[in-house]
Amino acid sequence: MSNISSIACISEILSIVCECADRSTLALMARSSRVLHEPSIQVLWRTLPDLVPLVMCFPGDAWVLVPPDMYRRGTLYFTRALSPRDWASFLKHSSLVRVLGYGYSDSNPLRHSSFPIWWGSISLPPTLWETLCIYRPTHLLFPNLSVLHWSSMILPNNTLASFLLSIGHCLRKLDVQYFTLQEDNAGIYIAVLYTIIDLFPNLRHFAFHQSEPTPQLWSYIQELIPDLLDSFSSLVSFDTMGMPLTDIELIALGRSEKLSSLTLQLSDVITWPSGTSLSALSRPFQGLRRLRVCGTMQEYGDLNKIIHLPAVCKASIQLCEPHFPLTMPFAVFVASLPQQLNPSTLTVLTINNILPPMAASHDEVEATTVRSDDLRPLLEFTRLESFTLHALGTISLDDAFLFEMAASWPALRMLTLVCLEYGPTSHKTTRRAGLTLPSLPGLVSLAFLCINLQEISLCLDATCWNSHTAFLQAVESGEVYGELRNKHSLCQLHTFSANNSSITSPESVTAFLSHIFPKLIRVCSYSSSGNNDEYEAWRAVDTYFATRARRQTEAWVRDYGSDSDSDAEY
Repeated sequence: MSNISSIACISEILSIVCECADRSTLALMARSSRVLHEPSIQVLWRTLPDLVPLVMCFPGDAWVLVPPDMYRRGTLYFTRALSPRDWASFLKHSSLVRVLGYGYSDSNPLRHSSFPIWWGSISLPPTLWETLCIYRPTHLLFPNLSVLHWSSMILPNNTLASFLLSIGHCLRKLDVQYFTLQEDNAGIYIAVLYTIIDLFPNLRHFAFHQSEPTPQLWSYIQELIPDLLDSFSSLVSFDTMGMPLTDIELIALGRSEKLSSLTLQLSDVITWPSGTSLSALSRPFQGLRRLRVCGTMQEYGDLNKIIHLPAVCKASIQLCEPHFPLTMPFAVFVASLPQQLNPSTLTVLTINNILPPMAASHDEVEATTVRSDDLRPLLEFTRLESFTLHALGTISLDDAFLFEMAASWPALRMLTLVCLEYGPTSHKTTRRAGLTLPSLPGLVSLAFLCINLQEISLCLDATCWNSHTAFLQAVESGEVYGELRNKHSLCQLHTFSANNSSITSPESVTAFLSHIFPKLIRVCSYSSSGNNDEYEAWRAVDTYFATRARRQTEAWVRDYGSDSDSDAEY
């Protein structure tokens, strides 16, 4: 026991133990002994989803919790005025908080089992923060906070400026999404931006989303963003989705040498310069590694003409076409991508389309069909590891183009080709009417040439064999597996999404996929066209691979357990 006590006194070991423990274990450790208390609460209070845990640090007679029910969220109220003595526990724990809230891309901590199931059902009244500001004994309530996700606070946006004043100078990441104010509250908007500029010059990650800014607010943005960017000499990531930028702000962004991640909202009201403005910069955006752009194809084409991004390795383009006809043919848009992005550096490319108005006609939908020739310019990106396309209309590809993709992208890990459904028709109802879909044997080239491939999502034709007997005959004749006829596949694929693919013989599809994808454990599909037989056939395929994966896991556990037992006996 003395040895355990001496080990427990080593702070490095305690820190490692606390980092690996879940929240319930940390809470138990904090209550078990004085030695474990401090290191456990430092990890336990490092990340909080909102202010509720801190408000509960006040004495029990200072607040009351109205429990949630099936109709409304629970609410936390103060029942009396706060005295300076009441703040001791609050200030102790708030000084331990490093991350407050959770971002859109982060895992929601409320979903973890270590949090109470009712945690996400508690809200704070709008006046609670004002009450805290009135009674607080010190100016800084969060002296060591480094990350703030404002949207998780569930507080009115007019309290953001005062909330920022309670944060120390350690803030490195500020995420203010869904910031909505009326035009008559523009002063609050300006106060927030100036507070950020004055208090946090060492900010490294900044995301500020204004939902549909009015013309007055937009004029303020044009005036403040250049000053804001000049103040942030250490800015690494800048996200302005929802706030269109002009060439003035773009030039200010291009000067930042440390900027590695950028999110831009394009607008049709922007008149881009001929290139002389940006030519004054010696090497604009040379350090940019990640790019996310939202706008129409024509707006992106205008941006493409004046900016070259040689170092971008991850690009996400969100296309928002407001109406038909489209602002630019999709083939022309794709052909312009290798002109802006460097084929030797790009590894991730995502092209998402937002749904156009529901009034789209059948002819307009058919006009947006994506064909092999439209995507062929993308084959220049020879280092591509992930390609995602959410097309407006249908996708018509053949086996020959699948082979070209596999040969051009040997490092491919994820391939997603999805058609969006809108208007009176969709690819799901017109897939058999004149469309060319990849066949099941066409996947052999991907399995053979892209051994690191892990996920595939595309619509294909799995009706190559009407029966399992026909499949076995085709295997004997050597017409099925191609390059993998007498070879063991090394492909690492574990998830295959067939979307709404046709299927006739699930036994044949199962046998084929088992051979070319030996690591496959999940097969997904859906049927929006009402064909329940095809949906059940794909479910049967998925059941087989799920069962096989479970048996492999059980066998591994059984073998691992037997090895452990033999080692123990030895």
